[in-house]
Amino acid sequence: MIPLYRGTVGLDTRARPEDLAYSRESGVMALAKAVNVKLERTGDGRGRISRVHGYTEHTAGQFHSGFRDGGDAFVGKGTALYRFLRDKTLQGVRSGLTGARIAYAQHGNDTWYSNGTQNGVITDGVSRAWPTGAYLGPETTEAFSPAPVAKHMGIYNGRMFLVPAAEPDTLYASEPFQFGLYAMARRFWRFGAPVLMIAPVKNGLFISTDAKTYFMPELEPMNFGLDEVAGYPAYEWSLLPQTVDGQRLGLESNGQCRVWIGKEGLCLGMPDGQMINMTRKRIAAHTCEGSGATVLIGQNVIHSVGI
Repeated sequence: MIPLYRGTVGLDTRARPEDLAYSRESGVMALAKAVNVKLERTGDGRGRISRVHGYTEHTAGQFHSGFRDGGDAFVGKGTALYRFLRDKTLQGVRSGLTGARIAYAQHGNDTWYSNGTQNGVITDGVSRAWPTGAYLGPETTEAFSPAPVAKHMGIYNGRMFLVPAAEPDTLYASEPFQFGLYAMARRFWRFGAPVLMIAPVKNGLFISTDAKTYFMPELEPMNFGLDEVAGYPAYEWSLLPQTVDGQRLGLESNGQCRVWIGKEGLCLGMPDGQMINMTRKRIAAHTCEGSGATVLIGQNVIHSVGI
């Protein structure tokens, strides 16, 4: 008797369906397509397939800009920003926004947000103005500026890194733990192309322009290098808000990684600055501008595009 199917080695995104690996002895094969299933390792070289649990809609509407990174959960709806409560209801945080996609960064109990035109910081569900910092260091003649309104931002090593909507190719860094104070004439990096993503990890920042993906390692305090890690960009707004332990994604080494969707596949940014393409094949034919989002549920990376 020939076993037809007993398990799988996983999803193969490179081989043609007729060329997929198959073992007549073990009944283990690769999959050309996997819809509404999850693959689990069994420890014997093959994987177990099971159906995913369904999802239930609990709040209808045209939502955008979902976010949660260890603090409260937030979502945009039209021109308003809401906090998503544990009882699955929405609490209004701010109205009168432009309706544009919102970028966020979490620091302690504070959620910082900006949509390219308006910004603020939320604490315990209450929004207030983005503070203007006051310089408290040694005497200096250097000029400091308040935070420019950002389109993308991220926090690394006690500084806010942001890309202003008015200068989409330039990255600025705040003073330490003063997210409203910037030495804009000195602490900036110009990429020559619009920046689509900022993804901080332990040893630096992954940066994607609309052409390539880079890693900026911090060689010493505020002295960054620039290494190209991919000749293709990330999809804008596809970055998973939370960091993910590498072992959860099947890597032998652990450490907090970043996950995003690149134009050539699912990308994993390692803490040391290495980038791994998990699929090595284009997985979406259009951009994620608008409502695209990436979330991790269990071991499943789920991405929505333009819904």
